[in-house]
Amino acid sequence: MSQENKKYLQFGKYTADYPQELLDKIKALHLWKINEDSVNKIFELIRQEFDPKLYKVNMVNDFAISRFTSAKDVYNKRQRSCGSLATLLSLLI
Repeated sequence: MSQENKKYLQFGKYTADYPQELLDKIKALHLWKINEDSVNKIFELIRQEFDPKLYKVNMVNDFAISRFTSAKDVYNKRQRSCGSLATLLSLLI
């Protein structure tokens, strides 16, 4: 992999402060490899963390807010949008 491409694999401005609480919950699932089943389990855990029956969830329809917010803020604010949840999922796998 070229040096130019490696920059895309680093934690960045919006991912560097990933919520440790959520990472610990994922680790507790004891997933030893990434496959369709493990991705589904991680997504289910994220979905539960954003369940409006359990938490105060903030629905977001603004592109800039849903895409340019740190992972920690998305989790702490329970900021729900398709982009926000996809960001969390993609950063965990």
